[in-house]
Amino acid sequence: MNFFKRDDGVLDVITKAITVVSFIFGIWIYFHTIHPVFQKESELQDLRKDKVNIQTDNERLGKETAKIKNDLHIQTEKIKDLNERAGNLSLEIESKNSELASINEKLETAHNEAVLSKLNLIMDKIISA
Repeated sequence: MNFFKRDDGVLDVITKAITVVSFIFGIWIYFHTIHPVFQKESELQDLRKDKVNIQTDNERLGKETAKIKNDLHIQTEKIKDLNERAGNLSLEIESKNSELASINEKLETAHNEAVLSKLNLIMDKIISA
């Protein structure tokens, strides 16, 4: 099955050659005009999907950011309250320590008075005996 035969005339050979060249040119045209359009359309669809994914991620991150900011605000308020409470407790500790020192001083005085009183009692017994 030969494409060109010996008994083909010049016009037949030219016609067949033009057909082959036209077919090859048609393939070349397809890959340089139509095929890139399909590729671009496919890429455009991929980009649209990526855009939707990015928008979804952006919304999710925005919500997470708002939640984190809210949590940060709550934690900051808790820290302020705890610092204020720590300050109040420090003042209360100082007050209790001074009160304890005063009670210890009174206890020491009472102890000394009790010892002196007992010594006086013993001394009175020794003197009266």
